[in-house]
Amino acid sequence: MTTSGRVSTSDVSRNRPRQILLLDTCLLIDHLRGFDPARLWLTTTVAREDAQLACSVIAVAELMSGLKTDGPERGAVEALLSLTEPVPVDEAIARHAAGYMRQWRQSHGLAMPDALIAATAKEIGAALATRDGGHFPMTDIEVFAPY
Repeated sequence: MTTSGRVSTSDVSRNRPRQILLLDTCLLIDHLRGFDPARLWLTTTVAREDAQLACSVIAVAELMSGLKTDGPERGAVEALLSLTEPVPVDEAIARHAAGYMRQWRQSHGLAMPDALIAATAKEIGAALATRDGGHFPMTDIEVFAPY
């Protein structure tokens, strides 16, 4: 608040709720591979005060399983993950993912990792950022392609 008793623009932005963005594995991989649109979007988003980046532990497992050694790639992955809040899979997420599997497995070929990531977005109230929108046919979550 300013000395005049008015609310300043900085007060409004400081009190604005942060949007939670759950990052799909593909976006993290694009960034790690040096894909410029992914790097630009992530850099811009990290700098936003109104965005909170989150990552399912499923995406962490997918990223870590792709590492060949404990070399520089591991450091790059760890540095990237440090920009996000990890979200563990709990019983509510597991049950929601099971419902997604029952609904979308046959018609859309939904895989369990994607069901768990989508259920994580639903349970934490996050928008799911992905370039693989076809993997997420759910209508009860916000899915968007950032680039």
